[in-house]
Amino acid sequence: ESRTCEGRKRSCDFSALCSLLSWSRWGPCNATCEMHGYQQRSRMFARFEEKEKCLKNKERRFKIFEEKRCKKDTALCDPVIICSEGLIMGSSCGKPVMKYFYDAAKHSCVPFEYLGCKGSLNNFPSKMSCEKACLAAVNALPQWRKDKMAHLQFQSQSNSDKRKKMPTMANKCRLEVKYGGMNCDGTMGPDIRYYYDNRNGRCRQFKYTGCDGNNNNFRSYHSCIKACMPDQIDFMKTAPIKACQVSQWSHWGPCSTTCGVGERFKWRSVLRPALNGGPACPELFLSEPCFATTC
Repeated sequence: ESRTCEGRKRSCDFSALCSLLSWSRWGPCNATCEMHGYQQRSRMFARFEEKEKCLKNKERRFKIFEEKRCKKDTALCDPVIICSEGLIMGSSCGKPVMKYFYDAAKHSCVPFEYLGCKGSLNNFPSKMSCEKACLAAVNALPQWRKDKMAHLQFQSQSNSDKRKKMPTMANKCRLEVKYGGMNCDGTMGPDIRYYYDNRNGRCRQFKYTGCDGNNNNFRSYHSCIKACMPDQIDFMKTAPIKACQVSQWSHWGPCSTTCGVGERFKWRSVLRPALNGGPACPELFLSEPCFATTC
């Protein structure tokens, strides 16, 4: 006895008219510390010659472009973290330009010749912008923290011979942070982890999605310090754990449109970053819809 049955279908069947390929990865986020930004992704038709006809189809709309809101990493907006980074002249690509960086030992912004590519976050287009970002934030710190900042800058600017005298860190500490994949199994949501930031020589908090990470990923601040900053273990035993402190919220800003529905924003700044594994900084800006009636 026999009967007919339907065979297993291909998981990627592009035989139908107007078949679409998979989405690309999300592009970079263009957010700033003051405003949300956007990320984009796209996909293509399996057969390019069908594109024009398919997009004109009024009965079925084909989505080949997507955009979503995003925000800048809170830690990258912390002036103390930015101003703690050492002087890095960058790599040569084009004509060198004059920039300014905050020198923690001198407590002033000093000029340097930037070679054009890469470098550190402690890199400002003018002395005024450098002073605006760093002086007030550093003045609010206790003296021991200012001294620590100067020491971190010195370490990051030391030559290779001086670095060899320092305790050796694990190889995994040299890896770039990897937040994980976008489609991880599980329902627990992002997990708070710690990674070692090679640029400024410290352990920082991040949200791990749960899969596709790397070994620069620690469950606790102390385990990150132990693996990547062994010279700081004794200091950690006596240093107090402190939470991030932020300012009060600003007033709501103006509506982004003069007619119809828009958005308005308010923000706050970091007064003191989290210290020695303390709770990380909360959201630095909020948005809400607004409606302008003068159309």
